[in-house]
Amino acid sequence: MSGGRRSSEAELNAFVDGELAGKEAAEVQAALATMPEDLQRVRALSGLNERLSQHYAKVLAEPVPPRLAALAARIPDAERVPTVWRVGSPPASGMRAASAARRGGTGSPSTLA
Repeated sequence: MSGGRRSSEAELNAFVDGELAGKEAAEVQAALATMPEDLQRVRALSGLNERLSQHYAKVLAEPVPPRLAALAARIPDAERVPTVWRVGSPPASGMRAASAARRGGTGSPSTLA
């Protein structure tokens, strides 16, 4: 991703969702410092994640019906959804990373304060 190449939509989404690790996350973050269009997109995606989280927070706080909880308990661990996709994962991680990139910071979205 060096040389000023714009990040793909998939890369930006993965970055905002905290799905990129190590080198990939660092490359996207570094690119954001020089690509205002991508930074704007990251901010928009982060804002959308935040609005969706707020909108569905009440529903997501409801207890899981016993029948569904029993079904979920039968799913082997290897088939469960990765933690980053679960409700409650930090939707603003990409926004923190974008902010750090703008300030010249480094690190993956999940480690930025």
